[in-house]
Amino acid sequence: GQTFGQQAITCTLTPEEQRKLRNQFNKLDLNGDGTLNLNEMTRFLKRGKPDMSAADIERLFGEIDADSSGKVDFEEFVNYVFKPKPVVEGDWSGVKAKFNDFGGADGIDGREFLKLCKDVGIIKGKFTSTDIDLIFSNVVPRGKKKIYWEEFQRAIRMVADKKKMTVQDVQNLITSSAGPILSGTQADAVRFHDDKSLY
Repeated sequence: GQTFGQQAITCTLTPEEQRKLRNQFNKLDLNGDGTLNLNEMTRFLKRGKPDMSAADIERLFGEIDADSSGKVDFEEFVNYVFKPKPVVEGDWSGVKAKFNDFGGADGIDGREFLKLCKDVGIIKGKFTSTDIDLIFSNVVPRGKKKIYWEEFQRAIRMVADKKKMTVQDVQNLITSSAGPILSGTQADAVRFHDDKSLY
């Protein structure tokens, strides 16, 4: 079954992601008929959650099989794997200003990206600098050392996904932060300069 909403997901995948998913789909499709039946889908679902009961699997299979054909086609499989989370994105302009505060106008390297994430409070709890390094290496163009605004936006979406937050939450975190944390005297001078109420 293909509805407009389902097609939209396949469009947002990169060719590489589509290829990987197609490979995975073909491996699961034991009888090669281009769809996954309950048996084939059970193997896939049990890999993720070995303790799922047959009843749970049947119920979930019914949800994945959007057109109730009794089989899961590639579109339905993609929709299940990439179940669209509500994409809540706010205004990027405040984020862009902060990105530029951290030197974004001429691109930021991994170290600067890490500093930005630390200073705005993105790194905490289970989310560490290793996660940031991984995300950076995912979005940085091949052979380049810096990311620019477009890649930075992709990185922020990945951060949100990894932290199980909406993109808007991460945007707010960045926008509401004080910006780059400088050493004492410099920061005070900047604050004095920015805050007209102080003079």
